[in-house]
Amino acid sequence: MENAISNIAVISFPRTASRSLVHYLSEKYNKIPAHGVLHYPEYLGKNDYDIENIVYGCKHILHGHWHSLDKLNPDIYNFVKKNYTIVTSHREMDLVKKSIIQITGKDLFDDVYKKSIVEKRKWDISEHYIMSGHNAYIIQKPDSMSTLV
Repeated sequence: MENAISNIAVISFPRTASRSLVHYLSEKYNKIPAHGVLHYPEYLGKNDYDIENIVYGCKHILHGHWHSLDKLNPDIYNFVKKNYTIVTSHREMDLVKKSIIQITGKDLFDDVYKKSIVEKRKWDISEHYIMSGHNAYIIQKPDSMSTLV
């Protein structure tokens, strides 16, 4: 029998505990986590997944970041958009900024934020989460004055 749980992709701003959200949802829905499968890192890590098999196979909880979705193959991009439920995670902006600088040694926030805002507007986001430890909490969509990214 097919897995009755819809396909889920966690797409977020970097350093918002999105990997923890992928792990949480993977355990909840008994799916395989695919951390970073939809991301093309410029500063940290690498993407050496067989992206097509993972995305089209629909057995994983996908993970990526808004600012690099435009680097995906257009067929993959459109398939995810059409066939996956999109969720995102949020974290306090100041904590994200500090984390980005600590991890990369560079102040990349403004550039990544601008790219993320443009891309995020193109997607229908089903749920917004905040992670606290190993717990995930669904929240209302943050408004434009929010300190959450």
